[in-house]
Amino acid sequence: MICAKCDQAIRPGQQYEIRDIHSASAAGTVVHFHVVCPGKPRGR
Repeated sequence: MICAKCDQAIRPGQQYEIRDIHSASAAGTVVHFHVVCPGKPRGR
Protein backbone atom coordinates (compact mmCIF):
# COMPACT_ATOMS: atom_id res chain seq x y z
CA MET A 1 0.00 0.00 0.00
CA ILE A 2 1.11 3.58 -0.63
CA CYS A 3 0.24 6.53 1.61
CA ALA A 4 -1.81 9.17 -0.23
CA LYS A 5 -0.24 11.99 1.86
CA CYS A 6 3.50 11.24 1.66
CA ASP A 7 3.63 8.79 -1.29
CA GLN A 8 5.72 6.30 0.73
CA ALA A 9 5.02 2.62 1.30
CA ILE A 10 3.00 1.61 4.34
CA ARG A 11 5.11 -1.14 5.87
CA PRO A 12 3.91 -4.02 8.05
CA GLY A 13 3.41 -2.81 11.61
CA GLN A 14 2.90 0.85 10.68
CA GLN A 15 -0.44 2.31 11.67
CA TYR A 16 -2.64 3.59 8.84
CA GLU A 17 -6.17 4.76 8.11
CA ILE A 18 -8.43 3.75 5.25
CA ARG A 19 -10.81 6.32 3.75
CA ASP A 20 -13.45 5.95 1.08
CA ILE A 21 -13.45 8.75 -1.50
CA HIS A 22 -16.85 9.09 -3.12
CA SER A 23 -17.39 10.48 -6.60
CA ALA A 24 -20.62 11.66 -8.17
CA SER A 25 -19.46 11.06 -11.74
CA ALA A 26 -17.49 7.80 -11.42
CA ALA A 27 -16.79 4.92 -9.12
CA GLY A 28 -15.28 5.87 -5.76
CA THR A 29 -11.90 4.71 -4.52
CA VAL A 30 -10.27 3.67 -1.26
CA VAL A 31 -7.13 5.50 -0.15
CA HIS A 32 -4.65 4.73 2.63
CA PHE A 33 -2.93 7.24 4.92
CA HIS A 34 -0.20 6.76 7.55
CA VAL A 35 -1.44 7.83 11.00
CA VAL A 36 1.93 9.66 11.23
CA CYS A 37 3.95 9.85 8.03
CA PRO A 38 7.62 8.80 8.42
CA GLY A 39 10.00 11.74 8.49
CA LYS A 40 7.25 14.25 9.24
CA PRO A 41 7.30 16.12 12.57
CA ARG A 42 4.32 15.49 14.81
CA GLY A 43 1.78 18.29 15.26
CA ARG A 44 1.57 20.12 18.57
